[in-house]
Amino acid sequence: MAVNKGWKDARVEPLSATFGASVHDLQLVELSAEDFQQLYAAWLEYGLLIFPGAHLTQAEQIAFARRFGDLECDIAPISNVRSNGQVRAEDPADGVINILKGNMGWHCDSTYMPVQAKGAVFSAHVVPTQGGATGWADMQAAFDALSQDVQTKLGELNAYHSLYYSQAKLG
Repeated sequence: MAVNKGWKDARVEPLSATFGASVHDLQLVELSAEDFQQLYAAWLEYGLLIFPGAHLTQAEQIAFARRFGDLECDIAPISNVRSNGQVRAEDPADGVINILKGNMGWHCDSTYMPVQAKGAVFSAHVVPTQGGATGWADMQAAFDALSQDVQTKLGELNAYHSLYYSQAKLG
């Protein structure tokens, strides 16, 4: 029987970057409301939380993600491997391949939506022995590193993110 490890048992290790932390020894399933509030506060502090070794089922991941708020969708399986185990062939008519190509470049999830996502909860079920790493960019640190003049100019601008345009750029 698994021991339910709460926030008091957790070990938080800040990443060697401008944001983010790894959280170890925390049982995400059936996390108490009080422990979730501590986890939520850590997410607000670090901006990115990584849970190495947290192997959630799809149902558990959805339940965990819902604790942060309403979901855009329950789960969006994004993989080049079909449910029968076959790898998808490079095919411009395959919508999944097109989405995967679009996700290969730097992007922000759901910035094309009228209300942007608060965050994302995702996991890898099969990890390659080499490569396959996910990277994150600290846009606040990038903005803070700009001169005051450039920050002021950018502060006066608006942008519109088109999913169609950004996907089309990648073919």
